[in-house]
This record gives sequence, structure tokens and C-alpha cells, in this order.
Amino acid sequence: MSSSTGPTSKPDDELSDASTEDDEYVKQIARDVTVEALLEKSRLRLEEEFEIYKQTKLPTMGSGNSKYFTSYGGKNPSARSTTDFCEEEPESLPRDDLLLQICFLIDATAVNSKEFNVKTFLTELQIEELLLIPDLKIEIAVVCYRDLGAKPQPPLNFTNDPDLLAKYIQRLVFAQGDDTAENVFEGFEIMTNGTLSWKNCAQLVFHVADAPCHGKEFHNLENNPTEDAYYNDDRFTVAKAAEYFRRLEHIEQYYFFYFNNKTEKMESVFMKLFSRMIVMEAKDVYFDTLKTIIEEMYN
Repeated sequence: MSSSTGPTSKPDDELSDASTEDDEYVKQIARDVTVEALLEKSRLRLEEEFEIYKQTKLPTMGSGNSKYFTSYGGKNPSARSTTDFCEEEPESLPRDDLLLQICFLIDATAVNSKEFNVKTFLTELQIEELLLIPDLKIEIAVVCYRDLGAKPQPPLNFTNDPDLLAKYIQRLVFAQGDDTAENVFEGFEIMTNGTLSWKNCAQLVFHVADAPCHGKEFHNLENNPTEDAYYNDDRFTVAKAAEYFRRLEHIEQYYFFYFNNKTEKMESVFMKLFSRMIVMEAKDVYFDTLKTIIEEMYN
């Protein structure tokens, strides 16, 4: 029997199968290249659109139009809760874990008594020294409120300049009010309407007051012009206070420093509205007290 030494030919059906496999492989490569090209084109388009979006939509850190106030400003009476934040890329503003912002909310009405009061407390506290604590990054703002209809005291926006803060406190005018109750909501409005440059960082409020808010829901004062001239005024309600505290949800802790029992009912109401509120008697608060509170925020 003779044997063949030439190359062995494959059957036609095997050649057909190989050709089909090659064609499918080529088609698959073509499809992959097309998909990759489309994905790359889509990625470039999205990057271009996002760059335009950042330039026109996103707020700048420290501009006053912070993460919490981008979509509404101080002139908008229907400002939403800060728990809603803004609709535009809230994660685009990185959190500054080294920064602590402190807002002092001050009852800036005059007190005729020579007893310990808000003015002497603030003067003796020397809060500008807080900005000199070593290794800490702190900004302080001061917001004042007075009686309804009184000339407003311009706030001091967040600063890390101790000299500027000291001068502001020294020049702070405590104006005489017409009645015992005060317009606490004036201070809340300034803190929450975009006036202050809140940033994405740890935040505290130190509220210093010796009189309650206007409105019968916040005190046990009499309904008369010398104690509360706005006793039944529907601008001063628990519902309105609740709206302000919803806007302050970004605050880690809210400290209230009281001087007498006139603010006791208001304290109780506020604590129900804001669970992270701590009440302390002002005579027990010193510079070292605030320093300890601040240092605990960093630990």
C-alpha cells in the first residue's frame, strides 16, 4: 500500500466552518472598536459638559453662597431647609476636616442692671483669643439681634483675624429695647439666609442671651408693652422657630448660655426642636470652657 507525502487537504465543510469563525471574530472586533469609540466620545462629551456645569452652577468655597445656600439667598422669604441642601452636586465641595466655624449669636440689647450681663460676659470672655489656639484652624462669626424695629447691628462674617474680631466686639453697641422680649428671629434669619459664609466643615453656635424671644410660646411674660409688645404676633411661633432650626441642621452643636430664668421656656422649646442643643449658665462659662469644647470637636 502506497502512502501520500503531500499536505493533507481539509474537507470543504471544515473550511466553511473556519471561514465563518474568522468572519464572526472580525465582526466582533469591529463591534468592540465601535463600542469603545462611542464610549470614548460619550466620556469626552460628559467631561466637557461637566466643565461648563462647574463654571456656571457650582458655588465657590467661602463665597457666601455655600453648599447650604446655593439655591436661595437672603432676600428669599421662602428659603428652604438646609437639610435639603442644594440640588447641584453637593459632593463637589470637599469637607474640610481641619476647619471649625463658630458663630456667636448675641442678644445685643442694653441692660440697665449692673449685674452680670451679656455685655460684660462677652467683654471678659475675650473670644478673639480662641483664634490663637495653637494647631487649630478656626473661623469665628458674630451675629447680633435686638428688639423688633431697632436699628440692626451688621454681623461680622467668618474670620480668622483676632484683631478684626476684637475690634468688632469693642465697638459693639448694646441698644436699649422697648420691652423685655427680643427679636431672636432676627439673628436666626441672618445665620440662615446666606449672609454668612458657611463652609463644609465642623460648625458650632454659641448663643448668648438674657431675654426670651417675642411670642407667647417662648416665655411666661405678661401680655403688655413693657414685657412683650408682640405677645400674640404670629411672626413669632414655634413653627417658625422649627423652620430656622431645620436650616441649621448642618450645625454639630448649639450651645445656649443663659443669665436668668426668663429664657427657661424658650430653652425648652429650642431643645425640642434641635436635639444637639446644650444649655449652660453663663456665669459658669469661661474662656477655658470654650477652649475645652473646641478641642473636643477635634478629638
